[in-house]
Amino acid sequence: MHQKLRPVRIGVAGLSHSHVLPLLRNLDRKDIQIVGIAERDTALSHRYSSQFKIDQNLIYESLDEMLDKTKPDGVITFTSIFEHLKVVEACAPRGIHVMVEKLPLSLAPFSDPFTFFASAIKGEIKIKPTDLASPEIQIII
Repeated sequence: MHQKLRPVRIGVAGLSHSHVLPLLRNLDRKDIQIVGIAERDTALSHRYSSQFKIDQNLIYESLDEMLDKTKPDGVITFTSIFEHLKVVEACAPRGIHVMVEKLPLSLAPFSDPFTFFASAIKGEIKIKPTDLASPEIQIII
């Protein structure tokens, strides 16, 4: 018997990065469900909610409030890269997965991604190669 999988519950942290636009243009996807959007800039959130017909009940000015009320499976981050650490710090203790586009590696003290994540989760980081032929790594928290 084929069992239907539920959509992944996604929270959106920030709308300031233009890479959020493809997501907003495809809100009718069946594999994900946007359960909340955290954006401090109310003018920006109102503009996008009007443009993309987003339910105002999904918009929160506080990331913590959005996380606590919606309990997403994961969060996609569309903030300035300088705010990525705050998103990870808010999500990691709640066990919520986070996608960030770029790490602020040029900022002290984050000389490498491991320092970035370690400071966010204040715990152990395990490294697992995703593919032996690939130099990319997967960070498991």
